[in-house]
Amino acid sequence: MVPHSNNNAAKTNINIFRYYTVMFSIPNTTSFVDTIDTVIAAATRAMQPVVPLYNSFVNAVSQINYQYLTVNALVKYSEITSSWQTFWKTAYNTNICVKYSIDIANYIWRFLQTIVTNNRIEPFTAEWTSISQLYRNPCNSGDPFIFHECYYIECDRDRDRESDDIYAFSDFFLHLPEVVEEPHKIQCLMMRNTQNQYLVKAIKADKNGLVISKHPSSVKFLSVEYKQPKTNTTLPLSLDPGMYMEFNELFTPTFVRRLLEYQRNRHCCSFDTDYTLAIMDNNINFIELTSREYVMLEKDSYKVKTFV
Repeated sequence: MVPHSNNNAAKTNINIFRYYTVMFSIPNTTSFVDTIDTVIAAATRAMQPVVPLYNSFVNAVSQINYQYLTVNALVKYSEITSSWQTFWKTAYNTNICVKYSIDIANYIWRFLQTIVTNNRIEPFTAEWTSISQLYRNPCNSGDPFIFHECYYIECDRDRDRESDDIYAFSDFFLHLPEVVEEPHKIQCLMMRNTQNQYLVKAIKADKNGLVISKHPSSVKFLSVEYKQPKTNTTLPLSLDPGMYMEFNELFTPTFVRRLLEYQRNRHCCSFDTDYTLAIMDNNINFIELTSREYVMLEKDSYKVKTFV
């Protein structure tokens, strides 16, 4: 009985093998190339419904006016940017909290930049007075010139701002000690800033005849270039717009050194008193100043003066 059962199982396995051989084998009359052609033909028939859609898409893309879309996108971007700037300007000018937040954020950012660039930054407060002094270094090492600046911070208060500013500046200026006669001192400078309006005066031995004003001057300097002949280097200097006030005295040696101290790229050019300044004003007039000369602004013009 056992051998008979084994013969039946063997026959069953042979039949299963033949079944799968017929189902999955390629007929002998069909070559491999014919099979590939059959597959490609079937795929082509399957893609026929998609071809019109693809052609329609290509045709639609080819008819797009990309120049119009680009110009329209730029116009929309300009409109959105302008609206955004208008919104923030309005909020800045009408909301004291927004104004203070933006101002302090901007100041913190500028302060962080000074850590990297190693230049000075003016106080955040809206009102201050500073005394700047320029010395010759008595030592034979280090910077041949020493710059020292001291700030006096003032609290805001209700008052006639213009008249009080002039009085405070005059009173402070006239009561300064005679620092110009100290050894190694070259020249001193006093500045007062009130709401980004600067009063600038050179401190001289004779303080009589002090003339100051809070009226803006129409004079503007379009270009100021500092030239150092010893190192054969030049550096453009930038002035705050609030410095263009009537009777301000600009470009004294201490003023120039102070500008360099507050420049981000101040280390690109060293300071020495043999410098020259090449200046172009708003009337396209060119002047050149030495360390013995400075400019005093007037209402619609300026004068070049010389230290005695």
